[in-house]
Amino acid sequence: MLPLSSLADFDVEILCNQPNAKEDDDQVKITRAKDTCRRRIYRWILRSERNELRQQVEHLKGELSRIRHIKEMEKAKFDAEQKPEFWFWKSSTAAQQYHQRRLVEREHEALKRAVDIQTTYIKSLEIVRQEVGGSLVDPINLPGDYFSEDIETTVFEEFIQEVDVDFSNDQDPLLDFSY
Repeated sequence: MLPLSSLADFDVEILCNQPNAKEDDDQVKITRAKDTCRRRIYRWILRSERNELRQQVEHLKGELSRIRHIKEMEKAKFDAEQKPEFWFWKSSTAAQQYHQRRLVEREHEALKRAVDIQTTYIKSLEIVRQEVGGSLVDPINLPGDYFSEDIETTVFEEFIQEVDVDFSNDQDPLLDFSY
């Protein structure tokens, strides 16, 4: 077998000439013989390239395996060199961050509930304002016929009942510090 680099230097005509071919042979036979020779060379080149690629694949697999092994050894060495304080710090920091996140989430939920309660209260006040006549007049200056303390008392009692229902279903997350 010839190496790939030397194939570029070959003249296909020299490879295809056969010693027993005579000059008086038919032109078709010569053309067929040249085509056959070219196909053989082409197939040989393809086989050589495939073999070379297979060798490269095997080499790269070995390199990858070697690199993975080195990484595993480095990690094992790093883990072995660490003192117990490092692992305690790492685990305690993670736990602390987790608890802080949980506390913030609870505060967020409490604030959402407070906003919902305030929204309900504002809607209730809008309903009262519409019942009074939709005026934007200060209720202090209204005569007793338009605004009575009974309406205000009723609105506040409903609001307090809603708050009691909301907080009776769940504990107040701001007061609960257990993890």
